[in-house]
Amino acid sequence: MEFSDSSDSSFIDGCLNLEVEIDHIARWDVYFHLQALSVPCQCKQGQALRVQINHATAAIQLWSTVQAFAAPQQSQIDHLQRCWQVKAVA
Repeated sequence: MEFSDSSDSSFIDGCLNLEVEIDHIARWDVYFHLQALSVPCQCKQGQALRVQINHATAAIQLWSTVQAFAAPQQSQIDHLQRCWQVKAVA
C-alpha cells in the first residue's frame, strides 16, 4: 500500500483526503469494503483509490481493510498465529 504525496492529497475541514495506490484488483475489494463501513471513498477506472479520513476509526478501518485484501497471505497467517499466542491480561 502506498499513500500518494501528490497535490490531490490534502487536509481540508478536519478531514485528510488520501490517494491510496494498491493493486488494481485489490483496490475494488477495498473500495467496496470501505463503502460498507461508511468510510467516504471514491474509485474510478484506472485511478488510485481516494479515501476521506475524518476520524481515527476511519484510519484504522482503512489500514485494516488494505491489510486484509493486499497483504501477502503468509503475512496474514503470521499475524493470526501471533494473535493466538497473546494472552489476555486480567
